[in-house]
Amino acid sequence: MGKTSIEALQARLEELGMDAVQRKRLETFLCQKEQIGKELTDADFEKLGELGTGNGGVVVKVRHKSSDLIMARKLIHLEVKPAIKKQIIRELKVLHDCNFAHIVGFYGAFYSDGEISICMEYMDGGSLDLILKKAGRIPESILGIITHAVSYVPSISFSKIP
Repeated sequence: MGKTSIEALQARLEELGMDAVQRKRLETFLCQKEQIGKELTDADFEKLGELGTGNGGVVVKVRHKSSDLIMARKLIHLEVKPAIKKQIIRELKVLHDCNFAHIVGFYGAFYSDGEISICMEYMDGGSLDLILKKAGRIPESILGIITHAVSYVPSISFSKIP
């Protein structure tokens, strides 16, 4: 008899060497992702405020109406340079395949009104570049933890990313 999906997930989490807090965070995220469903649309969200801007668009804080879940929604204008489009495609592929405690969770993406929307976990700690600007310097011990976390992403094969 085969393992249930929950048993398979628990076995996979054990393999990844996550501690109890990390496992709980990932399990919670995966349950939220399942609750939200596969198809997202513009009408599913209430805008709560702007979080920041980048090369190709803006990130807004939103509330998913039916689940009441707070998310970050990255809106990317499609009238961008080819290099930015390539970066967007790469980011979506990585996010789709990646479920790991140290990576921001990806709920899904959709196209609306000339923009791609990427819906992700809302993380209120700020971006690493903003933390660096505020701190001036990040201690080596913390950089080691960050480096280890982002270099150990077992569920992604970077050779598949163009």
